[in-house]
Amino acid sequence: MIDVLRALHSGGRVYALIAPAIAGQWDGGIEWITGALLKIGFCAVKEVAHGADAVAKLEADEFIKRRRSGLPFMTTSCCSAYIQAARKVVPEIQPFVSSTPSPLQLTAKSIKEKDKDAVTVFIGPCIAKRREALDDVAADYYLTFTELDSILAASDLKTSSVMETDTPASINGRGFPLTGGVAAAVIANLPRGHDVRAISISGLNRAALRQLQSYAAGNCPAQLVEVMNCDGGCINGPAVVASPSQAKCRIESMLRQTQAECRAAEIK
Repeated sequence: MIDVLRALHSGGRVYALIAPAIAGQWDGGIEWITGALLKIGFCAVKEVAHGADAVAKLEADEFIKRRRSGLPFMTTSCCSAYIQAARKVVPEIQPFVSSTPSPLQLTAKSIKEKDKDAVTVFIGPCIAKRREALDDVAADYYLTFTELDSILAASDLKTSSVMETDTPASINGRGFPLTGGVAAAVIANLPRGHDVRAISISGLNRAALRQLQSYAAGNCPAQLVEVMNCDGGCINGPAVVASPSQAKCRIESMLRQTQAECRAAEIK
């Protein structure tokens, strides 16, 4: 937190990269937190859900190529804890893991390409992402939701004004933090005619790790496997400030509203 606060007071351009799970953490959703982050001193707030949209498209393309090459299944790659588990505990699953970078990596990279002097701060619910941010040259700092909540409390911004988001991400990208959301986004980006069976591993306990070992040995019942370390998805990360059930309700409400707005726009 100290490094981030120093960066905010340095006079430089500091960007907040907010994980999709943030929509369920505070009353007011993304619009409220955007206003709060701008008041704290960030020059801009970028939804990592845009990176999730890009990931879904890239993984859909990669899925098609892998299937054509004869690979029986592919797993998603956006969960940092899963990637570490695959390397350290279940190395036999690695040939089946997507090589697509995570939403964090793609979002941070896109900002650095547009603004070489940008300072990027990823804000999310995950402890494993801190390791990923340290390893990614495009991500400068990382704050958990609990750390951000402390900054909000110290800054007396609990009643921050609501701000419009900068080009809202799609329903698919914003749905990444919920179990099944990543797989649904990938399938939505596949060309018509692809009949894909997808399954989700939600919670990387010992049973789930044995399940992955079985899949790697040739016993996978699906072509696409979504793997999330936290039960229920990122909304149940170790550094959240809202209960998973409350966060899920908030995100699902936002997705329904976004869907209704999209339909209204199509009618017009």
